[in-house]
Amino acid sequence: LKQLANIALKLKIFDLAESVIEMLSHLNIAYFPQFARILKLNGKIDSAIKIYSDYLNMNNQDVFNWLALAKLFEETNSIESAIIAYEFVLKLSPENQTAQLHLDKLKGN
Repeated sequence: LKQLANIALKLKIFDLAESVIEMLSHLNIAYFPQFARILKLNGKIDSAIKIYSDYLNMNNQDVFNWLALAKLFEETNSIESAIIAYEFVLKLSPENQTAQLHLDKLKGN
């Protein structure tokens, strides 16, 4: 399945990639972030947010995916949610410049 997902992504057959990665995510939660990214690529923003949220509820120390969720909130103008996510990143990683820059921008600093 992983090889099929990689081929689909390389060929930019995102619908197929989404289906395959969804299957993989049922086998292992480690595929949740990749599934969320492909959902985003396919314009399924609400579903991507749900998958990221489900994953982060189980892996709340994952700074990289907290940032991905925060940026997705920011892109969809869910500013309060983005701020909360960026602030959480900074609790996990106080020196995280990406989170700090985005947070400052959102708060008008």
